[in-house]
Amino acid sequence: MAISRIINISLWVILSCLAITNLSCGGLCSPGLGDNRVPLIGGTVTISPDMDSIRIGDTLLLSSYIPTKLKEQNQIGNQTIDFSGASNVITDFNINVAIVSDSIIGGLDSFTFIPFNGTLETNPLIPNAGKTINYVEKNGEYQFSAGIIAQKKGIYALSFIDIYQARKKCLFASIQVLMNNADDHLQYLQAIHYPGSPFGDTIYPIEKTHTYCFKVY
Repeated sequence: MAISRIINISLWVILSCLAITNLSCGGLCSPGLGDNRVPLIGGTVTISPDMDSIRIGDTLLLSSYIPTKLKEQNQIGNQTIDFSGASNVITDFNINVAIVSDSIIGGLDSFTFIPFNGTLETNPLIPNAGKTINYVEKNGEYQFSAGIIAQKKGIYALSFIDIYQARKKCLFASIQVLMNNADDHLQYLQAIHYPGSPFGDTIYPIEKTHTYCFKVY
């Protein structure tokens, strides 16, 4: 399935960049791979204005916020982990053309990007589809925001990847980042999921929480 395949590629890229032994805490810190990473929750990403269709020349604002005090996944109670001053607070978002096809069609060339908070660069391993972002810490949270200006007509799916391996000293963590819009317009994504589709006949759970769709006309 196209969107999930791009998400998996992005996770592999992020892991490859970070899976190197790090010097910290006055000694060696091994990267927190697999079950050694602390799973944290609380990150959000919002696309505004929340409209299922926009015109060429219109701008969408992508905003993502992660509080520096985060809860551990499946934790009972209100105890939080202070994750301020962390490094490697980076991830990817991908834009693909949501049409019936046997292959993944990247959609980055259909947009112009203007970062406001944090940094933004093209992922060299998926240059047609992926952007790598680096959050900036401000006012008790990690922030990223960018304008996305539509340049070409089409139907698009924007997928945001969870942060895979942030680090504070010798504490390694993944951070869940969920779409926070009232409507993610997944009817556009459903169009490529049908019986016999190479991408599967139903939308996968990760797409329901990490993907936002829209049309440019």
